[in-house]
Amino acid sequence: MFCGSTNWSSAAILKNYEATSFYESAPDAVSLSNYIKKIAIQDGDIFLQKEEGVPIDTKFLTAAKNGRKLLTSQADKQFDLYLLLLKEANEQGVHTFNVEYEKLAKAMGYQAPSDLGRYNNAGHYYYERVHQSIEQLTKKKLIGYSKKVVSIRVGRGFLIPDKFYSDKYMFGLSMKAKYMYLICLHEAAKSTKYPKWFRSQKDMGKIYGISGTTISEGLLELESKGLIQVTRDKLEPPDFSDRNANVYRMMVL
Repeated sequence: MFCGSTNWSSAAILKNYEATSFYESAPDAVSLSNYIKKIAIQDGDIFLQKEEGVPIDTKFLTAAKNGRKLLTSQADKQFDLYLLLLKEANEQGVHTFNVEYEKLAKAMGYQAPSDLGRYNNAGHYYYERVHQSIEQLTKKKLIGYSKKVVSIRVGRGFLIPDKFYSDKYMFGLSMKAKYMYLICLHEAAKSTKYPKWFRSQKDMGKIYGISGTTISEGLLELESKGLIQVTRDKLEPPDFSDRNANVYRMMVL
């Protein structure tokens, strides 16, 4: 019995990187065959369905004065807060709502210290943490804010998976990686090969107005954390430079 990925072709046997095992023992072969037949097969793609998640306007990525302003200024907390405000708007089903300062501050990773110092109480501490970032988002015209009420543009460009809001990703990824994840979601959402998509890093730089370093470092981090899968075209002689764009695939969080 043969078990592996090798096709019966000269390319597979002589050129490609393949792996196949041969089982001489009939009992072992039967046992392995029975085991494989019992593996459950999932219908369709296991990537999260498009209707689940928090909607975000495509302009946040493509317009010059939107998300990239936060990225270039390394405004990590403001970026996280913007995503959290989108989530709050989605949960309430409105685009204008009262700010829950403590809830947002804790979601951003703040925890009131035992010694509050100049703060009157824990509520005052949480208010200051969120209020400062909200004012910065307001100055950048990403949101509206007045008398503890926020208004935010809720678009239908693409969706951010609900699980992305867990501590594992909100605090476990760099801002570059989180921003590139949004770009990956956007590209996948409009791809005819969903959840796969492809685009050269050079074109991504032009479309989203960000540097090649940010793109490459963000994508590599996402790949290392298992959020995307990357298939790279093989380099061919003589100059090893002419190859197709990478193919990216969104993975289950």
